[in-house]
Amino acid sequence: MWDYKIWTSFKRETPGIAKSLEQKLAESKFKDPSLHFKVDIGLPPPRISRSKQLEELLINLEDTKEEWLKTAGSYHIKQIADHGGIFEHLFGDAYFYPQTPLKIIYETEDEATKLPEITYESEEKTLWTLILTNPDGHFIEPNSEYIHWFVGNIPGNKVTKGEPLVEYLQPFPQKEQVIIGLFLYCTNRINTLILKSLKRRDCDMKEPIYEYDFPPPYIKPQSWFPLRQPFNLYMDKYRDPKQINKEFLLRKLKNVHPFKGSPPPLPYPNAQYFDGYVPTWLKLEIRKSRLKWGRINDIE
Repeated sequence: MWDYKIWTSFKRETPGIAKSLEQKLAESKFKDPSLHFKVDIGLPPPRISRSKQLEELLINLEDTKEEWLKTAGSYHIKQIADHGGIFEHLFGDAYFYPQTPLKIIYETEDEATKLPEITYESEEKTLWTLILTNPDGHFIEPNSEYIHWFVGNIPGNKVTKGEPLVEYLQPFPQKEQVIIGLFLYCTNRINTLILKSLKRRDCDMKEPIYEYDFPPPYIKPQSWFPLRQPFNLYMDKYRDPKQINKEFLLRKLKNVHPFKGSPPPLPYPNAQYFDGYVPTWLKLEIRKSRLKWGRINDIE
C-alpha cells in the first residue's frame, strides 16, 4: 500500500511551474539593495562651471586636458571605472572620485619590463602609497588579484624615495590573452585612480602555458559485496599500482627474447578462439590486450 502524500512530495514540478535556468541564475546573483549599495569614500568632487568653459572657442589641447582633469575629468574617470567594474572588483560597494591625476611614462611604448616613471602633483610634507594591481589575472582564485608593485611612505611625489613593500613585477599574460588590465592608484587623503591597458607585446616575454594539477581521484572504502562493479577493475582500485605495473611488465617480458624478435601481431585479433572455459572479465582483458586498448599501451 503506497502513500499518496509521500509520492506527491517527491514529484518533480512541471516545466510551467519549475524555475528556468535564467531565473535560478538571476536569484543567485541578486543583491539586496538595503545591504549592497554604493558608498562614496572620497572627497566631494569639484563643481563644474559650464559657462566658464564656453567663454573661448579657440583652445589649446594641452590646456584643455589640464582643465578637464581639474573639472569634469574626475566624473568621467569615475564613470569609466564604474562601466568596467573596477570599483566593484577592488573595493566592493565603495567608490570615490579621483582627485589627483597620475602620469605614467615608460622608456619606450613597447617596454613594460622596467619600472615606469610616475609623476603627480602633491605637497612635500605629505606621504603617499602607490599600488599597481591586476584584479582579473589570478590563475587559481577568480576573486583574488596579483600585486605587481607596492610602494609606501612616498614623500610628496618622489616615488623613488618611498619604501618598496612589493618589488615591481612586470605583467605576464596568459595564453591567447591580448589585453591585460592593470590598475595603478595612489592614495593619501585624496584618492587617485588611473587605468592603463597593456598588450602582450608590451611585456617583452613569451606567453606562459599553465597546466592544472588535478588532485587524486576519490576512491570510496572497499565493500564486501560490490554490486554491479566489474570484478577486475574494482579490485585494481585497491591494489598497489606498482604491483599492477609489475604484472604488465612481466607479461611483456614473457614474449621478449634476447636473440629473437617479438612474435608478429595477430592478423584478426577478435577472430581468435578461446580454449576451454574463460571467465567473461578475463575474455574482455584478453581482447583489450590483443587490440592494444587501455593500459596495455603503457608497457608496449
